[in-house]
Amino acid sequence: MQNIIAFLIDVKTSFFNQLNATEQALAILAVAGPALTILWALRNYYLGRNKNLAVELAEEKEASQRWLKKFNDASERLADAEAALPSGWIKDMAKERRDGNEERAIGRLRDSFRAASPDLASAAEELAEYHFSAGFDLGHEHFAEARRYSRLAVLLGAQKTDNRRRLDELATLDELPSSVGPDRFAAWDDLHEAYAAGPEAIPAIDRLNDAVQARLDEGHYAFADALNRRARIIAARAGLPPHEPAVLTCRFYTARVLDDLGRYDEALAEIDAFAPIEARARGENHRNVLVTRLLRADALDSLARYTEALSEIDAFAPIAARVLGKDHPDVFVTRLLRARILNHLGRHDEAMADIDTFAQAHAKALGEAHPDVLATRGLRALVLDNLGRHDEALAVIDAFAPEQARALVESHPAVKRTQWLRAKVLHHLGRSTEAMALIEGVVENQLETLGPQHRWTKESIALRDEIGAPVPAT
Repeated sequence: MQNIIAFLIDVKTSFFNQLNATEQALAILAVAGPALTILWALRNYYLGRNKNLAVELAEEKEASQRWLKKFNDASERLADAEAALPSGWIKDMAKERRDGNEERAIGRLRDSFRAASPDLASAAEELAEYHFSAGFDLGHEHFAEARRYSRLAVLLGAQKTDNRRRLDELATLDELPSSVGPDRFAAWDDLHEAYAAGPEAIPAIDRLNDAVQARLDEGHYAFADALNRRARIIAARAGLPPHEPAVLTCRFYTARVLDDLGRYDEALAEIDAFAPIEARARGENHRNVLVTRLLRADALDSLARYTEALSEIDAFAPIAARVLGKDHPDVFVTRLLRARILNHLGRHDEAMADIDTFAQAHAKALGEAHPDVLATRGLRALVLDNLGRHDEALAVIDAFAPEQARALVESHPAVKRTQWLRAKVLHHLGRSTEAMALIEGVVENQLETLGPQHRWTKESIALRDEIGAPVPAT
């Protein structure tokens, strides 16, 4: 090997020495040029690799920092969430207690509970409403749960009138023979049964619509509202078209419940939203369309838009009489509402004349104890009072009020409205002590069952204030 290397060196030396200086320089450049090029390329390659590695390391570092920030943020949120839970309150209290800070332990527990109370109250209200509606068809044990959650909502400071109204109606339901104690509800196995789907949706909505009507007749407006909401949820989940008869009836009852609850603007808005759809789907002369127009006139009357209400009545009343017949219950209610509107317009003589034209036939067709007939007798007494015929008004009230209490229940809103009217007449007769004793009970009941914003409640409070006002000196 050494001999070979020595031979190559000798060849190179003998060849190189034979070249002149210029040729030697060119030979060196011929060999050195490519070598330097290769070395420069190797330098750039390794520098680029190092630069890319540095960039990658910087990007990895930045990504790690971002991930660490997200982790820390998530940990903080988790800690905040845990602190917001009752288990977190107890841990916090226990820590303060271990440190000997008893006052701080209790104070922080109190503040945490107060901060969560509004949300807990809302959750209790939602659960109460579900159980309230489910008791209709899934078992009365749900009523016990509704009562428990309603009480909890009230204790947590819920301000909705619905809770008080719901508890009042549940107290009435407790009197049913099939009612059960508070410990019978065991499981949530029937949860899906409450919200029918597919082909079962329409029959379920029809059953709920019938139940809403029955609850409204009983004066259980909160119960009716809960059932109607469940029917609307089923209709929405099933994707039923807006012109489906069950959906239209459901929306009618939404408006009817709102009207009975005293939320007249909302009732009118709902009617105006679905009435055109109903008229196209059923036809202008369909009984349901006429009843919807009747409800619209009622809402307008309750909003003190008396002229509009009278125009609405006069537009469809002849159609109703022709299509349904003059002795149909809906026609009598239409005539009753027209007389009520005339009374509100101050046209008392016309109102009395209208009542006299149908009252006898009304009673003959439906019976003296029918709620609509009792309402007609109540309106007659009100008109007599407005005409200054107070003794006659009181005689009419005292004749039908016992029948009304028997036909309905003592706590029914219509019964309380009759008591309001009796207190009003007694006051006009100068029997203010009797009137005050009566109206105070009415106000207490209506605040509980109808709420302070209902028109009837407001009128009862105004009458109580009028009766209690000092008599001006003469």
